[in-house]
Amino acid sequence: MARPQQYDRNIVTDRAMHLFWHKGYYTTPVSEIIKTTGLQAGSLYSAFGSKEGLLLATLKHYTDQMEQMFTHLLNERESARDGFERLFDELIHLVTDESQNDGCLLFNTLIEVAGHQPHLCVQVTEQLKRLESCFRHGLERARAEGDLNSSMDINGLVIFVMGVTCSVSIMGRLAPDKEHMQSLVKPALQALFTP
Repeated sequence: MARPQQYDRNIVTDRAMHLFWHKGYYTTPVSEIIKTTGLQAGSLYSAFGSKEGLLLATLKHYTDQMEQMFTHLLNERESARDGFERLFDELIHLVTDESQNDGCLLFNTLIEVAGHQPHLCVQVTEQLKRLESCFRHGLERARAEGDLNSSMDINGLVIFVMGVTCSVSIMGRLAPDKEHMQSLVKPALQALFTP
């Protein structure tokens, strides 16, 4: 009879997520994963199959959290326009907070594995599409509320918003200054929404 699972998969995934987020996938040895998660090597491989399997689980876990945050921020406000302003304020806070200034796990991973492991790039892109879906819903709401020019292409705007999000994440790692980040976001919001 198999022994019962002696760990919380969600806690293990969260700890590994923070480790990959801070150190990167390639530079994180399995020994450090074992130390950080508290799992033995056999349990780790039994649960996730490989270090790469654990990475994929952490990317999904991270995206679950970001998707929940984006959806909440875009829907809790009286208007989608206010929701996007709040979302970018929160992103700026995250990338300028010294205690968690590691950028975006998805963008970091994509940059790290690009050119080396195309199949991982595909997996990261799938997670990014989930976040794009949040932006799409917010932009469609903004259009319905009359805050978005009806002639503007939603697909193009989703790409634009994702590009701004990526820029905030990467620039936050280079120069984590709130005013600097707001100089990027303010014109983007002005370009998105009708006066």
